[in-house]
Amino acid sequence: MNRVKEDDVISPQLWICAPSRALVVKPGVDAFDHARLEAAERALTGLGWHVNEAANVRTIHQSFAGADRERAAGFEQAMTDPAADLVMALRGGSGAARILERIDWKAVSRSQAVFMGLSDLTAINLALYAKCGKPSWQGPVAASFAKPDAQKLSFFTRAMTSPVFEERLAVAGGDIGVEGILWGGNLSVLTSLIGTPYFPKIEGGILYLEDVHEPAWRISRMISQLRLSGVLARQQLVLAGDFTGADANPGLGACRYTLADALSECGVPVVSGLPFGHISGTMCLPFGVMAKAAVKNGELCLRVPESPVPTEYPGAQQANGPLWWV
Repeated sequence: MNRVKEDDVISPQLWICAPSRALVVKPGVDAFDHARLEAAERALTGLGWHVNEAANVRTIHQSFAGADRERAAGFEQAMTDPAADLVMALRGGSGAARILERIDWKAVSRSQAVFMGLSDLTAINLALYAKCGKPSWQGPVAASFAKPDAQKLSFFTRAMTSPVFEERLAVAGGDIGVEGILWGGNLSVLTSLIGTPYFPKIEGGILYLEDVHEPAWRISRMISQLRLSGVLARQQLVLAGDFTGADANPGLGACRYTLADALSECGVPVVSGLPFGHISGTMCLPFGVMAKAAVKNGELCLRVPESPVPTEYPGAQQANGPLWWV
């Protein structure tokens, strides 16, 4: 693919891939939501990206965006296009783990494209780092751009245009300062890959977590799995994002059990309250890079000196790094 130029300005290339579920008008209905995708693409184009679609993006197979081989091929198509700058997942749901064995990770490792996903796409983030040593992003999926959200756009724009990532956020937790590999994602998906070749062994890390519609007792069970498998013992800090629904039915009196109780079982310091996860205004978080996290008086400063920004991004005056295909 040739890069699109307007007035001799290189247009950064954003590919939408679909490794997980199909984008349908209603769960269980065999009808692709063209209107939502096209609204999202207009929004992304308005931000300065030239948008491309992987071959399977508008495909429906059972509940997925195509059969396993089609979704794997679509992901590879996006990641290995020589001009690709940012590869964004269409939506989450389920199915990404099913395609991990079908992906040519050697080919993907040669790409300079940066991947972004959330929720079910945590499987892709983990595999990119475990198989390729490749950093990526946790952040909004493409379909979410169909509905405008000022906070999300602010987080996304800063993340995609600054080689130094830095956010200051109001949080709950004691004062602390650590430095380590920043990584994480959806708690359910992350724990499901423990013991597989796609789960990286990160020492001294800063682990961020989020989930949705999981009651506190189930979150406790997954935290136990992280602890018993030794993953939490290798981390310095847990950053807790949004866990919508965790405290929907916490119980009363001596039976009361909450998200805070579950998080207290991590065995390492926990800082909570990050605007990250299944929320409309989710922030973006780098995955697989060195970061500094410092909390003082209820404010978290999270800084990544070498953020995995795309090689080209809207407003860039020159390539952010060497173009690997030249």
